[in-house]
Amino acid sequence: MSSYCEVALPVPMDRSFTYAVREGQRPLRGARVIAPFRNEKLIGVVTAITSKAPEDFETRFLEAVLDEEPLLSDSLLELAEWMAQYYLAPLGEVLRGMLPLMAEVRRTVYYRIADLGRDVLASSLEGAAEDSLVSKSRPGTPGFDGKPVQGTLMGTEFIGMARKDSAKRRGKLSQEEQNLERRVLARLAEGKPVKVSTLRTATAATLPVLAGMLRKKWIARETAAVERDARRLERFAVLIPETRLPTLTAKQQAILAELAACGGELPLAELRQRDLPSSTLQTLVRRGLVRIDERAAAFRMGGLHKTVEPFRLNEPQMEALAGLVTALGGFRPFLLHGVTGSGKTAVYMAAMQRALDQGLASILLVPEIGLTPQTVGLLDAAFGSKVALLHSALTPEERSEQWRRIQRGEAPIVVGTRSAIFAPIPKLGLILVDEEHDQSYKQEETPRYNARDVAVMRAKLENAVVVRSSFFRERWFSRHRRRWIAASRH
Repeated sequence: MSSYCEVALPVPMDRSFTYAVREGQRPLRGARVIAPFRNEKLIGVVTAITSKAPEDFETRFLEAVLDEEPLLSDSLLELAEWMAQYYLAPLGEVLRGMLPLMAEVRRTVYYRIADLGRDVLASSLEGAAEDSLVSKSRPGTPGFDGKPVQGTLMGTEFIGMARKDSAKRRGKLSQEEQNLERRVLARLAEGKPVKVSTLRTATAATLPVLAGMLRKKWIARETAAVERDARRLERFAVLIPETRLPTLTAKQQAILAELAACGGELPLAELRQRDLPSSTLQTLVRRGLVRIDERAAAFRMGGLHKTVEPFRLNEPQMEALAGLVTALGGFRPFLLHGVTGSGKTAVYMAAMQRALDQGLASILLVPEIGLTPQTVGLLDAAFGSKVALLHSALTPEERSEQWRRIQRGEAPIVVGTRSAIFAPIPKLGLILVDEEHDQSYKQEETPRYNARDVAVMRAKLENAVVVRSSFFRERWFSRHRRRWIAASRH
């Protein structure tokens, strides 16, 4: 029996789209798919599976299913639906913001000539031929019969009309831009889609020129999306044991000695830093003495200032911690007051450790300016490899790697800026929002949201404790108290 699925696509439309499922495909709610949309291939998230075919339109088939398991839990999907309603944002764009996995998909843009572009190209070629004919048909020049030709409508008047029509179609483009447009149309004349990088190399056309031709509907834009391996790989030179050593040069002996001294293997990047020639290493590989392995690169937090000094909590800090720990395991919002440097970080870390002792994970949101190497180093020293970092300075591959670590449960402590509130962390028990008054928690582009408010709703959906701290007090407390009491009662 045929099946269908509802897909939320990252387009500015407040609706989902129905697609048919091919035989062998198994889309799941919360998983990503590649779906055709107009002339593009877009990445969307499945929101529902159904066996009922739409009655008022013909469905298109999914291009591909990217995930064998759902990437977004039911609670995260419910959070996305709440955000779409509360912030009046398209659901597909909200879900796109939740999934920082663009590195795992390769998108390619193609252009092809449109029907109107063919007409323009044909008119341009005819105009060039007529220009050549008129140049030979000007009054007083010899004609085909050798006699002077008289002025005719086919001459100056016709070409003048053609040029006026051309000027009207082309607008106020320079001669150089018009020549670029002709070259683009000539390159696309065969009708096959051409990759944008190939087209620009062949014609020297700029992106504004292509955008202008797209607006005039002379060309059409298409996109293709395919899955790619986004893992960062590191190459290692590995010493092959129990190998009979032949006669070696001094440089070859030096490489083998370095590998033996480092436990039999060494990253190629470190080997190059020791002024050992790569050609010598390749010779050892060919002779079967060394092999090259590729492994997933480890994530390293650079520029850290580690400290191993234990925190000693004073009486007010112990009192605040006791209230948080008692509430773990259920939804309860807290307001934590303290000026900068008053010791809120010590309370955060102690609370995260207590949550960890109970098998619960934590998210710590910090402002952009607050994510300093000292803060990250402090967390790294306390929790080590259990920490995952999410912020805008990471490369797409690093963000994808950290996101996957969190999803697998390898990092129950997540620290990051506003987008870290969407981390797919299992068994979430504690959310901490440091300096909640900071304006960097507000997202200014679509989907627009405030991470401090989203944190409260996620804690409610996940049955977790949420703590928002600030150095404001009376005005801040009175503004939020009534709203939070209402939230805790529902």
